[in-house]
Amino acid sequence: MHAKTPEQHVYGLVAHYAHALHVKAPRVRFVRTSSGPCYEALFNRIEIDAYTLALPEPVLTLIVAHEVAHATQRGHMLLDLAWMSLGTAVLFFVPCYLCSPFHPMTISGALLHPVCTSCLHGSHA
Repeated sequence: MHAKTPEQHVYGLVAHYAHALHVKAPRVRFVRTSSGPCYEALFNRIEIDAYTLALPEPVLTLIVAHEVAHATQRGHMLLDLAWMSLGTAVLFFVPCYLCSPFHPMTISGALLHPVCTSCLHGSHA
């Protein structure tokens, strides 16, 4: 019988905890360096660095279980990402629209005060 490599052991832990939590097993990506283990909801992937892989068995098991548990919140994490992206788009769109030549209150890119439309005709009352 062949001894399991640390990577094979992690694949087994991920499959075990995903089954126990009733979620689709996230893919596992092994990297040489990173800022620590993390779950990427967009790709349903766990990233584990070499340092984490070298930790003692009980600690590695706890970390893998923690990262797989993030997969139970994947839908909420993706919804948060969508709302954040929409909010960021609005923050950029509104000022650009208000200062654009297509905005009804803009002439040649210069924003006019709504009350001061008489400035357009050169007459002031």
